Amino acid sequence: MEGRDCKTSEDMYGVIEQIKEGYTLDFVKDDTPDRIIGFMNECQREINDYCYDRKDRVVNYFISTIKELLEESSSHQRRLRNE
Repeated sequence: MEGRDCKTSEDMYGVIEQIKEGYTLDFVKDDTPDRIIGFMNECQREINDYCYDRKDRVVNYFISTIKELLEESSSHQRRLRNE
């Protein structure tokens, strides 16, 4: 499913989660700023195509997923320093 196919904010949450899975460290294995930027760019394209209800909720959800990816990076960096 893509942003333009979504009819509700719940549908868009699913799209964002799908995109996020492709940018986790388990999948990418590369903890660089490009990982987060790639995620943000891909989500932004999908959100721009979404034109239905509660776009503000979708944006808030998107921001929370960015925070999750950043926290994953922080945890990863702490583990590397402790090794």
